[in-house]
Amino acid sequence: SSIFATGAGSLILGVFDAFLNNFALLFAVLLECIIFGWIYDFDELITTLNENSRIKVGKTWKAVIKCILPICIFGLWIQGIYSTLSTGDPVSITIMAILTVVIIVVPFIFTKLPAKNKDFYKIQ
Repeated sequence: SSIFATGAGSLILGVFDAFLNNFALLFAVLLECIIFGWIYDFDELITTLNENSRIKVGKTWKAVIKCILPICIFGLWIQGIYSTLSTGDPVSITIMAILTVVIIVVPFIFTKLPAKNKDFYKIQ
């Protein structure tokens, strides 16, 4: 890659790696646990999983997804943010802050933009 031909290639790789591991991936897993555990019909999901897999899931799996895993992931997420802010240099923290804003703001803007085709929102 042409980024590694410059002297900043290793720095950029380190910043993106720290951002993805300490913030983005843990936040995505936390959101998935909340969405599948609390927002969607979890019992229907369990029924579908049990019908289509060899391994059956039950109450223990439900408790893990709804309570135990979100608490553990949230703790790891907070620890990752704290360690990044306390040990990171100002340049990497600034880049991570910009990445965070872009990842949150850009999808929100795209969902608020009107569709080019007026028939896009019609259900057939």
